[in-house]
Amino acid sequence: MAYNVKRKKKNKYLPLAVLCVLLVLLVVAYSAMSAANKRAEAERLAAEEEANKVIMIADYDASTISSITYSKDGGEDMTFVRSGTAWSYVKDSKFPLDQTKISNMASAIASIGAVCEVDGGDTGEYGFDSPDYVIKVKYSDGTSHTYEIGDYNSFNSAYYFKADGTLYMISSGLNSYFNYNEDALLILDKIPSSAWTDVNYITSITLMSAEESNVVSDTEGKEALAGLVGEVSLDTCADYYADESERTAYGLDSGVSVGVKYKEAVTSTDDAGNQNTNYLDTTYTLLVGNKTDDGYYVSPAKSNIVYLVDAETVDAVLAYMTYVPATDDTTAE
Repeated sequence: MAYNVKRKKKNKYLPLAVLCVLLVLLVVAYSAMSAANKRAEAERLAAEEEANKVIMIADYDASTISSITYSKDGGEDMTFVRSGTAWSYVKDSKFPLDQTKISNMASAIASIGAVCEVDGGDTGEYGFDSPDYVIKVKYSDGTSHTYEIGDYNSFNSAYYFKADGTLYMISSGLNSYFNYNEDALLILDKIPSSAWTDVNYITSITLMSAEESNVVSDTEGKEALAGLVGEVSLDTCADYYADESERTAYGLDSGVSVGVKYKEAVTSTDDAGNQNTNYLDTTYTLLVGNKTDDGYYVSPAKSNIVYLVDAETVDAVLAYMTYVPATDDTTAE
């Protein structure tokens, strides 16, 4: 006897459904993993940002600073005041102050960022019993702040810093702006020898004394003498402001001088943006005073500063008072 067995029909959509479920699960798992990674990355960046966060101790307009007072290594206070855009030294308003250095000080002290704040305690252990620098700043609105720089912490590569009594750590950058004694703040004259490196732009060099003068205008003489004048070093200041009587005492009115007449290149830009260079007749005169055991006193004609210059160099220049060209073929531009 034959039986008809009805076979159960397979669901052909079941494997596809399973695959869809698996795909959904994979997408969900991936999304969850991606979200977890993003959270971890965000937390890491936030931790880094917090670790590198700069605490602004000062964030002011430097142009509103009215005075700066600072001392270095326990030395004497030096105070500088602003009038308009110019700074002057309170100790002596005639002091030829390097305006750039003081302006840089103002910019640096008006914007100070700290690495971190330090818990209080005995600040003597951080170097504040004898701080490297004490800086006092006053602003035009009447506010003022006092800052001190203490010891260096090599582990953190930072300095202990006290701002109005609160202790912080800052980088070493601020120190360099105040690392000047009085002499380092002098703005000294420069002999413009770079303007006459080409002898063709030198018209003549005149040496004068009370009794005689000599004009050197031949090419060989100009080249040699200009080189010697260029070697005169105005690095040693004997007096940063000499009045008339003091200049007489230094012998600067004796009539001895060296004058270089040359063509100075002056570049200008017209309305169309084109650059034009003109050569203007210019004379640089150096006055020579008394000779001492330390050298000669000299001063540029338009300067109030008196310098001491090596005697051998000045003697070599003055020797050209009796210079005569090797031939009669002189060149006078």
